[in-house]
Amino acid sequence: MGWTVSAFAVIVFGGSVVALAVGVAALRQRPDPMAVPFSVLMFAAAAWAIPHGVGLGYSTVEQVAFWHRLRYPGTVLAPVAYLLVAAQYAGYERWLSRRTYTLLAVVPSITVAAVWTNPYHGLFWQSLSIATVGGASVLVPEFGPLYWISLGYLYAITALGLLLYGISIVRSGAVYRKQAVLLFVAAFVPLATNVAMNFGMGPEPMVDFTTTALAVSGLVFALALFHFDLFSLRPIARDRLVEELEDGVVVVGPDDKIKDFNPIAARIFDGIAVGQPADDLLSSNVVSDGGELVVESGGNERRFRPRSTPLTDGRDREIGRIVYLQDITDVVEHEQRISVLNRILRHNVRNELNVVLGHLEQLERQTSDGDAEHVETAIESSRRVVEFSEQARHVEQTLQARDSAVDASATAVVDRAVSDARETYQNAEFVTELPDRTDHGVHVNVVDEELFELAVAELIENTIVHHDRPSPQVTVRIETDGELVSVRVADDGPGIPEPEREILNTRTETDLVHGSGLGLWLVKWTASLSAGELSFADNEPRGTVVTLALPIADGQGSSGSDCRTN
Repeated sequence: MGWTVSAFAVIVFGGSVVALAVGVAALRQRPDPMAVPFSVLMFAAAAWAIPHGVGLGYSTVEQVAFWHRLRYPGTVLAPVAYLLVAAQYAGYERWLSRRTYTLLAVVPSITVAAVWTNPYHGLFWQSLSIATVGGASVLVPEFGPLYWISLGYLYAITALGLLLYGISIVRSGAVYRKQAVLLFVAAFVPLATNVAMNFGMGPEPMVDFTTTALAVSGLVFALALFHFDLFSLRPIARDRLVEELEDGVVVVGPDDKIKDFNPIAARIFDGIAVGQPADDLLSSNVVSDGGELVVESGGNERRFRPRSTPLTDGRDREIGRIVYLQDITDVVEHEQRISVLNRILRHNVRNELNVVLGHLEQLERQTSDGDAEHVETAIESSRRVVEFSEQARHVEQTLQARDSAVDASATAVVDRAVSDARETYQNAEFVTELPDRTDHGVHVNVVDEELFELAVAELIENTIVHHDRPSPQVTVRIETDGELVSVRVADDGPGIPEPEREILNTRTETDLVHGSGLGLWLVKWTASLSAGELSFADNEPRGTVVTLALPIADGQGSSGSDCRTN
C-alpha cells in the first residue's frame, strides 16, 4: 500500500520545519563558537523527525522498519550535540578537543552500524511488528541488549548536559539565570518525553513524540537566542571574569534598575540588591564618567573613580550599562603624601638653605684665605641643593601639564639655552647648527615651552659639568625629518655612564641603583609627555650624543631647510 497522511505525521513534520529554521538562524551567528554545535543539534532533530514522519504513513513492517533505521543518525547525534552546546554555554569549552569528539562518537557509530546490520545478529532488536494509532503506523520492536546499552549512553550524556545547565543556573547572576533555566527546560522536555515512550509511561502502543518535544526545545532555544541573546552571553565565563575583578561592577538594565553586581560592589554598597533603582544607590557622577564617589564604610571613607559603558547585545541594541568602580583611595593618599613632601622639598628646605647661604656668604667675607676654601665648598653644595629644589618644582609642573601641548620654536629655545650657557661657562666652546628659517625657526609641539628650554639647558649643562677637560667642546644642532624635530647635544667628554642611561628605563630608583640628579629625568619626562623620544649614542672619537626628538608642529612638515652655523 502507498503512503497516507495522518495528524501525527503532520505534527512530526511541523517539528522538523521548526528545527530546520532554528538551525539556519543559528548558522547566521557564526563565527560565534556556539553557533555550529547548536545548529548541529537542530539539524539532528530534523534528521530524526523527517524519516520518523515518513514511516508513520506506511503500513508494512518492511517499509516502516526501513524509515525507522534512517532516523537513527539524527537520533544518536542529537544527545551528543546537546552536550556540546551545554559545555560551550557553561564555559567548559576546554573539554571540546578532537579526542573528546572521537570518544563521544564511538557509541553512536556502533549504534548506527548495529541498526543496519541487525538482521545478521539480532542484538539491537529481536523482532519487529507494527500497530496502528490514530491512522499512523507505529513500529513495535522487541529490543535486544545493544539497544539498551546505546539508550543508556545517550541518556547519560543528555543528563550530563542537564547537569552543566544546572551549574549555570546556580553560578549565574540574576541577569543570566532566567536564560539558563530556559535552556535547562529545553533539554529536559525531550528527555522526559523519550523516557516515557521507552518505559511505557503512557498508552500502549504510543507514538514517539520525542521529535515533537525537540521542536518545542528548538522554540525555547530560539527564545533564548533572540530574546536573551544566547550567543552573545556566557554566564559562567562572565561570572568568573567579573567576580575576580578588583573593581566594583554593577550592571544596570534599560529600566534603570540594578540587574547584577559582583562581590566587590556588594562590599562597597551595603544593602545593594537586584531590582533596586540605580538612582537610589549611585550618585549622578557615577552614571556619567568622571568625578569621584565617596563611600563611608566602617567609619572610613573610600574613594572610587567611576566609569560607565553601554551594554549591547549581539545586534548592537543597548540593553543597559555597566558601571565600573575603581578604588583610588590609596592612590589619592599617595598623591597627598607626595604633594606634602614635594612642598617641603621645594619650599621649606629651599627657604632654610637660603638662610644658610646668607650666613655662609657673610662668613666668607670674614674668614681668612686659608678657611675660605671650606666656606666656598659649603656654599656651592648648598646652591646645588637649591637647584635640585627648583628642578623638583619643574618636575611637578611637567606632571601637572601632562594633558596640555603648546607650539614652541625649537630654534628660539636652543638659541636662548646656548646663550645662557655661554655666559655661565665661558671656558667652554659652543657650536650650533640651526635651521635658518624666516618664520622664527622650526616649531615643535611640546608639553610646555619653559620645560622644553630647561630640558635643553640641562643637556648642555650636563656635558660641561661632568667634563674631564678644562675646555669642553659642545655642539648643538637641530635636524628635521618631516615628522620629528631632533635637538642633538654632542660633547667630547667622558660620556654619560651606562648606569645613568639604564636607570631611565626602570620604574623606580633604589638606594643602590639611582641617578645622580633630576636633570635627565626631567628631559625624559618632557620627551615622553610631549609624545617624543630621548636617545643616547656614542660620539666619535669621544663623548656622547644625546637626542631629544619632539613632534614637529602643524604646517612645519617640510624637511628641507638651510642651516646656519655659529
